[in-house]
Amino acid sequence: MATTITKLFPTGILQTSVEFDEVTLAGGTTTGSAQFSGSNYLSVPNNVALNPGTGNFTIEFWVRLNSTTGNASFWRGNNGGVDIFMNGTGKLALGQAQVSTLITDSVNMTTGAWVHVAAVKNGSTITLYKNGVSVGSSGSAPNFVTDTINYIGNQGSFKINGYMTNLRVVIGVGVYTGAFIPPTSPLTAIVGTQLLLLEDSNATLLKDSSTNNFTITNNGTVTWLASSPSFASSTAVRVSSTGVYATQFDEVSLAAGTAERKTSTGTYLVSGHFDEYTYTVTPF
Repeated sequence: MATTITKLFPTGILQTSVEFDEVTLAGGTTTGSAQFSGSNYLSVPNNVALNPGTGNFTIEFWVRLNSTTGNASFWRGNNGGVDIFMNGTGKLALGQAQVSTLITDSVNMTTGAWVHVAAVKNGSTITLYKNGVSVGSSGSAPNFVTDTINYIGNQGSFKINGYMTNLRVVIGVGVYTGAFIPPTSPLTAIVGTQLLLLEDSNATLLKDSSTNNFTITNNGTVTWLASSPSFASSTAVRVSSTGVYATQFDEVSLAAGTAERKTSTGTYLVSGHFDEYTYTVTPF
């Protein structure tokens, strides 16, 4: 994500004062992702901690596909576990692996853009979300128990071609109870987290950041790429040309698109020299 900041005088002339020549936005975090070529995948040996059974659960992740591969799974608990996959025509779907399909989206998965996917069970209802919007629910409540292995990016000979990051498996908690705004920052190990793959660096490609620290196996050389959803924040920090923080302008509040400078005590800055700034953000 690229961010450009310009400071303006009241007349609209570019402010070039070296004392405040930069503004950086806190956040704008990009982590990384596991890159799948269509012939490789990751796997996690099954553990009772990863079996939802008949209880609540949340399995979520970000994915950016290069192409839709029919019948390829994003997360698949082999032989009876939760299966989040694309059906034969490339539509997002959820089911019980090797048993039945419970929910199918009405449109094909998007390619070339990051998509947030979440499968959530609350009570007797399972809901599949795409970018925070339900694509369908089911009142069926199978006993989701995996036999020996959990696959990431794989279902037999069908494998995804694209990128995945921030995969989190939460057992015992239905994190989302209705439509929601997809996460705006990297996921964390909340209560019930049994698996968390953040993919924030090449060194952590195979690291489970949950307390379980499960072993992740790389099958066919999945690689790491510095590409992920851009998690942005609206907090702004003023710095001088030498990188020193400008504490007298330590806050910016945005109201209806208007930026207002405040002093460290919360008093509004009325100097005409810094009465507005504009910024443009180039999306990832």
